[in-house]
Amino acid sequence: MAPLGEWAYAPIIPTQAMGLTGGDDMEVAGTSKYHASVQDAFRKLREDEDAELMALLVAEPLNPLVAHAVRVDLLVGRERTTAGYLPEQHALTFHELVKSAMDIGALPLMKAHASGGTTDLPDVVVRLVHFVDDPAKESVTEELIARTNERRALEHRSG
Repeated sequence: MAPLGEWAYAPIIPTQAMGLTGGDDMEVAGTSKYHASVQDAFRKLREDEDAELMALLVAEPLNPLVAHAVRVDLLVGRERTTAGYLPEQHALTFHELVKSAMDIGALPLMKAHASGGTTDLPDVVVRLVHFVDDPAKESVTEELIARTNERRALEHRSG
């Protein structure tokens, strides 16, 4: 099986992490289906005081249910578990951006915040938060946008 899953887009082996910046928070959809794995990630997070909850976005162009699916995997340390998917209103845009990131060998990451999963609040809510822009670091956002626009133009010409 492919390292990011059988439906994932990964043309080359990722060699770097890339924090996505400059956007609104998003709530992950379908977390109830992944309740047990999300709870397991929470447990690991509580066990490791130094751990931070991150989210890896994975484009799934081969997903049989949604053509532009973007899976959200929670990362705690080196452990990865699926939390759900981006809602439809965000999936199309992010699907292309994630594919463009993967084209340059970058794993697109966001910060993740979770709540619920308790007796009082049984439903788990996972929110994704963009990183704050760091002026000291070179941004690859412009390159990703250019690659996304090129991909869309090619698909439009061939479709």
